[in-house]
Amino acid sequence: MRARGNGYEGRYYAIREGKRKQLSVYAATEAETRIKLDAALRNEAMGIVAAGPRLTVADYLRDWLASRRREVGINTWRRYRGICEVNIIPAIGPIALVNLSGMRVERMMREAVDNGLSPQTALHMRNVLRNALNRAQRYGMIQRNAAEDAYPPRIRRRERSVLDESQVRTLLSALEGHRLRPMYALALATGMRLGELLGLRWQDVDLDGGIIRIEAQLQRIEGALTLTVTKPGSTEHSA
Repeated sequence: MRARGNGYEGRYYAIREGKRKQLSVYAATEAETRIKLDAALRNEAMGIVAAGPRLTVADYLRDWLASRRREVGINTWRRYRGICEVNIIPAIGPIALVNLSGMRVERMMREAVDNGLSPQTALHMRNVLRNALNRAQRYGMIQRNAAEDAYPPRIRRRERSVLDESQVRTLLSALEGHRLRPMYALALATGMRLGELLGLRWQDVDLDGGIIRIEAQLQRIEGALTLTVTKPGSTEHSA
């Protein structure tokens, strides 16, 4: 340990990428530096790697996105990437990950709404960031999840407008003879989404048992229509 500038530096050795490297911790007083040094050595012994001051929120989020690429559906991942690259990173990307606070996340959401985004979009930003920071906290890179600490924006609930029985009969009557009428009828009866309807195969339909299993959906990926398998545990609808 040694005095440096207006504070103290504590040095220790650690293995990074198979090589022995010298790392440092800093604090204003010798006692605080000793506490940080002891904590760093304990974390090193347990295999916990703390985020350094040079790791920005942008760098971390892009690494998180890469780690999630094979773990979630393509549409979910693309939604995560869009929220990160379009909304979160331009707002707080340059900030060091270890310096991110709940107050700064709240400001990010407030500014997003002030700039014309909906409170719901601001909430999505917080949720994606919280999901990403859960990984950093689990690995010991940060002590607290700043997005978890941030108060979410207030969302005004709006009543959804749905078709009543008379309107459903009118719609189906208007579609009489149209080749897509069965698809509309199935959507109205089950609530299936468009991708699920377009991805339905005969092998997913049990006419005798009156069961439809949602095991695939048609999605547009990189400009091409692709049939993707749904997550384990298919959804069933009574036909």
